[in-house]
Amino acid sequence: MGATKKTQSTRGRPSMKDRHLELLLPLGIFHQKEAISVGVSAPTLSRLVKDGLILRLEQDIYRHPDAEIDSDTEEFVIACKRFGTQSVIGGPTALFFYNLIDQPPGQIWVLVPPIKISNSKLYRCIRTKTDLTIGVDDHGLYRITNMERTIVESFRYASKFGLETAIKAAKSAISQQLTTPSKIAKQARDIGLERFISKYWEILITV
Repeated sequence: MGATKKTQSTRGRPSMKDRHLELLLPLGIFHQKEAISVGVSAPTLSRLVKDGLILRLEQDIYRHPDAEIDSDTEEFVIACKRFGTQSVIGGPTALFFYNLIDQPPGQIWVLVPPIKISNSKLYRCIRTKTDLTIGVDDHGLYRITNMERTIVESFRYASKFGLETAIKAAKSAISQQLTTPSKIAKQARDIGLERFISKYWEILITV
């Protein structure tokens, strides 16, 4: 009789696994230390991964399978988790995000502080001393250069992916009224990169 009462009293209650999954759900994509901070220990996280309840994407980066993350930007979230809170999606990846180039690049381009390095073929890191808080849109789970900074840096890094690409992207953005030459110029001044667009200024203002 006592055993029956015990079964009935626990019926409908969430299991410990369910509770742990509930704690991890708001994190979406996360590091082990973030799981620990919400009350899920490292051994418990390992068990959840082993049971297929949590996905291990790469070293120390996990994903709750029920997290609502846009599939188009999930790679951005993973990249920013990998390279830290100061990392910013940029370069050709940002150009494609803004529909300023037709084909997605083969790697995710990420602006990072000078101390960051990566040997992964999935990412192309641009180590920079340029302020990574200016001209950046924060989407919560990831950060990406805004339209104007993306264009300015297309000229800055033209040797890496082509001056023609930079000019075409800038002219496309201006002709579609997504931005203006004055906004691009202001952004260049704000991050100290005026010299990279000054010699192409006539091209930009004659779109």
